[in-house]
Amino acid sequence: MTLNRYDDMEYNVTVAGLSSSADHGCSWCTLLLENILKNTKPKGNWPPLINLLSVNIACEDEEYVCEIVLGAFTASRTHAADFFLSIPERKTAPLGFNVERCQKWLHACQNSHDRCAGGKSYLPTRILDVAPQMGDSYVALHVSQPKEVAAYLVLSYRWGGPQHITLATSTMEAFCNGIKLDTLPQTLKDAVEVTKGFNVRYLWVDALCIKQDSAEDKAMEISKMHQYYRNASVVIQPTGLKSVQDGFLGKNINAPHKPDIAPTTNPKILEEYFIRVPFFTLNGIEDSILLQSDPTMYEPRNEPLNHRAWVLQERLLGRRLLIFPSSGGLVWRCELYEQTDGRVYMSKAATEGRERVMRQTSQSLQPQEIHYSWRAIIDFYSGCDMTDPADKLVAIGAVADHYFELYGTQLGTYCAGLWFNFLVRDLDWYLHPDSLSARPRIYRAPTWSWAAVDGQLVDFYGIRPVEDKCPAKIISCETILSCAQAPFGSVSGGCLRLEGALKKFTWSDNSGSMSLFDDQSQMECPDYDLSVYPDSLEDVIIDRETLSFLLLRSWSMHNFDEGKWIMSGLMLQPTEGGLHRRTGAFLCTTYNETWFDQ
Repeated sequence: MTLNRYDDMEYNVTVAGLSSSADHGCSWCTLLLENILKNTKPKGNWPPLINLLSVNIACEDEEYVCEIVLGAFTASRTHAADFFLSIPERKTAPLGFNVERCQKWLHACQNSHDRCAGGKSYLPTRILDVAPQMGDSYVALHVSQPKEVAAYLVLSYRWGGPQHITLATSTMEAFCNGIKLDTLPQTLKDAVEVTKGFNVRYLWVDALCIKQDSAEDKAMEISKMHQYYRNASVVIQPTGLKSVQDGFLGKNINAPHKPDIAPTTNPKILEEYFIRVPFFTLNGIEDSILLQSDPTMYEPRNEPLNHRAWVLQERLLGRRLLIFPSSGGLVWRCELYEQTDGRVYMSKAATEGRERVMRQTSQSLQPQEIHYSWRAIIDFYSGCDMTDPADKLVAIGAVADHYFELYGTQLGTYCAGLWFNFLVRDLDWYLHPDSLSARPRIYRAPTWSWAAVDGQLVDFYGIRPVEDKCPAKIISCETILSCAQAPFGSVSGGCLRLEGALKKFTWSDNSGSMSLFDDQSQMECPDYDLSVYPDSLEDVIIDRETLSFLLLRSWSMHNFDEGKWIMSGLMLQPTEGGLHRRTGAFLCTTYNETWFDQ
């Protein structure tokens, strides 16, 4: 069999077949079998029960292709219930929060999943007590003792503007004495109800547990957020909300009207929305399942909360997420699987899994894979909304802290959003031309960091060639932290020293065409196809402007086009003292490998 270097190859094999081949000395089968056994899911909890069927229809000539998606469940308590999700009974399933099912999810996860194990851990510095001595109509701020251990939940939500009640130095004592529930925004009230539903006493909410008037306390607590979210029993995420004033229990936000799919004997509803079909187990035992056309889908990309920059790290770091989608229903996600309560269905995009790098050990991944996963996170993060642009580095700091905790040896020092051991490749980014904006007036990062500007980040490294050359050499990289207690937070300055090929060119766009002239000979440079990407609106190039280009990387495209090379690097502008500042990036395609050297 002949394979192209970039072709996929697919074949099917059973575990029994792998075992037999491994016994006969096949190294490949042994490797596969060891990894399968190492990652075997606990019995009784994996695979998750089926709740969605996808039917693909295609003609032989492939001119007609369609996909039919059907909700699938069983209303029975017999054989089909071992494979398909059972719809909750109405008496135990108030719309929006099925307490019993959530308790079962948590119990199974804590007791059966090695990767998700753990129920109690050190409490955050301050946390809400949802069962204080003053009664059910109050919550109280609890100041934790050093290494105090208890289970707690965390609320991941969207402020949607200033909150009328927050923790401050002046309100600290009053909060410890008790806060009336009816004074809290509806989202916080609902989060308290969910916490009580899990029979957990403590709930962490940033607005009520971090002193909002203290920059020092903010920096200190934000530096611990990766621990808070990682150690929480459950992270509550009402992804459909746009404001803390909106509640999420018992609501179907922006959802089309559909009947509750709890078990019903109404023949009209069954006939209009459900189809009953026979189901046979592997042993030939007959049962039946119900299929629902046009099921309500959970699409993470369409949820308002998931467009918030701060929420990304909360979603990535939490071991267990209890999601309240805009469509209603419940979605449970832990480190092993995703499940729903049967009122909403998981789309393919939702079931692709969270960043597996966030839960792996450094021994199981190659350094390049670790680094590329970080770049993928940053690319997505750059397109998220942020109320305060000064939080650009702060809002992703907890993820950076977690990466360093897991992979610090492979990644090296954290440099304002970049990693020292991959710095040449990390510098190789650009902004999508349609997302350019004015350069921020307030300093937040050195110009070589993506955090210095706003816009949708793209990186040339995303091309991921099999092999590339990095002629640039990093001499040193230093950043000045805004707060010494927050090594993954904001910076007040930075300096990068690197050695590489620097050439000056003059840009010309006469007659609507773009040409590049060598600055010394003023002769047009041949054999190239050049694209430039300014970092901001102020950096857009004008005709006859002299530019300094510094080559970062080059790689061959000989697998696709013999002799073709791609080169990428930085556009620089001289400043005082012989220094430069970054103004953009370039990408050049050429058949002359030594074009830049010449």
